[in-house]
Amino acid sequence: MSTTDITTWWNGPKFLTLSRDHWPKSLQTNACMDNEDVVQEIVKHPASVSHSLVTTRSEGQSVDLGQIIDIERYAYVLRFIRNAKKNTPDGQAHKIPREPRTKELNAQELNQAEKHWIKTVQKASFAKELDFLESQKGTFPPVYVTQLGLFLDDQGIIRCKGRVNNAPLSQPSKNPILFPSKHH
Repeated sequence: MSTTDITTWWNGPKFLTLSRDHWPKSLQTNACMDNEDVVQEIVKHPASVSHSLVTTRSEGQSVDLGQIIDIERYAYVLRFIRNAKKNTPDGQAHKIPREPRTKELNAQELNQAEKHWIKTVQKASFAKELDFLESQKGTFPPVYVTQLGLFLDDQGIIRCKGRVNNAPLSQPSKNPILFPSKHH
C-alpha cells in the first residue's frame, strides 16, 4: 500500500479539506431523485451479477484443506458458512433455527468440524481406499484395506480393525481412525 493510499484511508479524500464550493459536483443529487425515479432507473438498467469459479485442479484430485484453512479456526469457518446459508432464500425456506450469537463454539460445532476435517484429510490421503470402501467394487482391494482391515464407520470415517477387537475397550480405541503419518 502506498503512502497516498494510507493517507486517504485515514483522512479521507483530499477534497474534504476544501470548502464545499470546491467539492466535485455529482451528476444527480439525492434531492432530484425520488423513490419512483430510482425504481424506474433500476428497472431500465438492472445490475448484472455474475459468479465465477476458477480451478486449476482436475476432478480426480483432492485439495489439502490444511493448506487453505488453519485447523485451529476450521470450526469458525463452518459456523460462518452455516450462518451465510441462513441468510439465503434457500436457508430461509428451510427455516433454519436461529442460534444465539456467541464467540465460543459449542460441543456440536466442534464435533462437526472435527468429523468434517477427518473426512477431508482421509479423502486427500486415502482416495483409492475410500473409493473402494464406498463402492466395494474392483478386483483387488488397495493394499491398506486388507493390511489394516479398513472399514467405514456409520459416519463415513475410515477406521482400522485390529487385534484388540476383543479387548474390553471403547469402540474408538478398538478401531482407531486412519490418518496419514505425521499429519497435523
